[in-house]
Amino acid sequence: MMQRRKIFVFGTKAEGIEKFCKLLKQFNLNSDIFSFHICKLHEISKIKELDSSGKFIVLLRNPALRSFELWKIMLCEGFEWVDDFELALAREQTRFFGTEHRKLYTTIYDFLYWRSSLCSEKILALKQKLGEKKFFEDVLFLVLDEFKSEKEFINTLKSFLDLQKVNSKFSLSDLKITKEKIPCNSKIQYVLRAILEESKIKFGFEPVFPKFIMNLNILLGKKLEYHWLVDFLSFAFRKEVEKLSEILKKDLTKIWGI
Repeated sequence: MMQRRKIFVFGTKAEGIEKFCKLLKQFNLNSDIFSFHICKLHEISKIKELDSSGKFIVLLRNPALRSFELWKIMLCEGFEWVDDFELALAREQTRFFGTEHRKLYTTIYDFLYWRSSLCSEKILALKQKLGEKKFFEDVLFLVLDEFKSEKEFINTLKSFLDLQKVNSKFSLSDLKITKEKIPCNSKIQYVLRAILEESKIKFGFEPVFPKFIMNLNILLGKKLEYHWLVDFLSFAFRKEVEKLSEILKKDLTKIWGI
């Protein structure tokens, strides 16, 4: 019996990691798919499922846009209560300072907007661990912005994963995470999230009613598709993108317009 291959996907919700993994499972790859936060890239040796035949896929996105989208995601899911992007970015190092916050939200510290967009050092550490040859042969860095069509995207995956045929209908826009609205009241969303987290700890499940109110809060929410701070972040992240371009031997500054 042929051994199942292992595919390790790195990214966050802001890169659409959940949607991407669902898409991979539609391909019938005869593979086990494992997903990890991108901040864990430099710790691959600690992954217990790791073996020499494993393939790695890293999802990358314009860091300025991903910071903005991540903030909107965190608002919608109730992990953030500051509904001003500028203020949230300024406060992100202290917003989870309290002991109770740390207990409830210990799993989301890697989702800080600025910090989680800095991945060049982690990717460099990965390159040093794997070696140059394995790094470029067994790691695929997927930048959705560089693909002009679904066919081009599928052909890249087919080439990397040695696939003969892929039967799947999807749109590249489906994989790009863009929240058009933020909650009508972010503090209500935050309190409801706390209720859900406490329920999981105490009872082992999430009650339906708070989730219903959270969805309603988003439905009645405020439209926010752009923020001036994204342009500033594009400038602030330029050095990071230049480093990443050098490591990957790909001009990301041109792809992302930074």
